[in-house]
Amino acid sequence: MVKNDVFDFKRLFDYMKIDFFTKNRLWLIGGAAFGGFALIISGITAFFGFSGNIHLGFYPVILYLGGFYISSMAYSEIHMGETSYSYLTLPASTLEKTIGKVLIYGVGYVVLATGFYVGVSILSEMINKILFTTTHPVFNPFRWEMMYMIGFYLAFHTIYLMGSAWFKKHAFIKTFLIIIVISLAITLVSLLAFKIVFYEYFDGWQIKSGPQQIMKHLDTTAAITDIGGLKSRMITLHKVFNAVWKIYFWGIIPLGGLFGIYFKLKEAEV
Repeated sequence: MVKNDVFDFKRLFDYMKIDFFTKNRLWLIGGAAFGGFALIISGITAFFGFSGNIHLGFYPVILYLGGFYISSMAYSEIHMGETSYSYLTLPASTLEKTIGKVLIYGVGYVVLATGFYVGVSILSEMINKILFTTTHPVFNPFRWEMMYMIGFYLAFHTIYLMGSAWFKKHAFIKTFLIIIVISLAITLVSLLAFKIVFYEYFDGWQIKSGPQQIMKHLDTTAAITDIGGLKSRMITLHKVFNAVWKIYFWGIIPLGGLFGIYFKLKEAEV
């Protein structure tokens, strides 16, 4: 049998085991910090008699802040001299090193963080029941909004992985700032394009009152008088924007992150 030097499932699995167990201290410290903080806040709110669903607010913190932060440290080895040489000579191809990290810090992190937080919420409410009698609903990860949050994380965490590969220091902060700058640039370009296409409905930078009413009721059946076919044009634009956004967010962003990681690792190996 000819050996596959590009991709092999056994090599990928072995690489993922090595990576996970060499970073387990980071995972344990992060989990202890977030879990302890959640227990304290849960106890404080129960002490004051608040019984709302606080766990719906804490889970995104663990998912996003925790996940993006450890993702931004995933490739720190390639910037550390002798450690870099050891990492780059591991028996795994560039593609395996790319996919392996994406699986560990994507699917792996989601499974561990979600299971961990379910356990934290159960423990916190058992303590609250004993000490304060007031409890909060136990965290339920199978709500629709939780599924969307997880999907958002899986699509977006590759950007922080790419930042880890490209930046030697402060990868989390640098990646975050670049995301902000790019988001502002896209927003500005979109606003300028919108103003150019619909210039006749603007008074300076202010949208005229008639078009404002049409824009507010695009998704309703309210009896609003159309102005020069604006409503139909806006509905078409809205559909196009949604389609472009879905392709960009669910396709271009994760794939862009993957390619960015792959080519940076290729460069480092040379």
